[in-house]
Amino acid sequence: MARALKTAAGPTGNPGPADAGRHSLLTRLYPVKSTKVRTRSGQPAPRIRAMPPPSLRDRTSASRLPNRIAGGWRFRAERPDASTLGWIRDPGSLTARLLARAGGDFRVRLNRLAWARPTRDEASQLRLPYGEWALIREVVLEGRGQPWVTARSVIPRGSLTGRNRQLRRLGTRPLGAFLFRDPGLRRDEVRVVRDAGGHWGRRSRFLLRGQPLLVAEYFLPALLGPDPIAPEGAPAGQAP
Repeated sequence: MARALKTAAGPTGNPGPADAGRHSLLTRLYPVKSTKVRTRSGQPAPRIRAMPPPSLRDRTSASRLPNRIAGGWRFRAERPDASTLGWIRDPGSLTARLLARAGGDFRVRLNRLAWARPTRDEASQLRLPYGEWALIREVVLEGRGQPWVTARSVIPRGSLTGRNRQLRRLGTRPLGAFLFRDPGLRRDEVRVVRDAGGHWGRRSRFLLRGQPLLVAEYFLPALLGPDPIAPEGAPAGQAP
């Protein structure tokens, strides 16, 4: 800003009309710290430093930022702990990993299956115009009688064609078991997210037979604690 003021100053070094306009605008928009300095001609000239309010410096939380950038992971302010990151970064089937951890005691509890409008964030990640309808499926994945993961899938109407129509009739079968049977399945974007309860998770955009769908998985405390039947020396929170 100081460079812009210097460029617009009059030939005597005094502030010109453009400077006065900028200074007035800054004082209206932000708290402005102004001090007096002397120019070569001895005339005072304002030295301006704009101080944007904190709400403009950091308006976006870590939970809303895409974290996968150039093959790496980036977080702002807060980040998941190491145990949660192990689940978030796992490129394989979450269902298969939970089945292994549960030792056969695994079930899917269906909470919701309905046509609804995705949130703005979901529509953006799907490259779907906001306001279009999609099939929303919300479930809880339980292992050993405890809730381990809450999951929400968003399937645009246009993705429910051909063999993908089976997604309407999953019932209490795990979505992952259906998705990862397809050799052409591709996960092309992952975002770190948090639910209303503060649980960390991931939201993945999949392409199934070329059609997009979104799957969000939030990892609950019962899953992230030490595994009572994990082999000796296995890291806490990891599947055996």
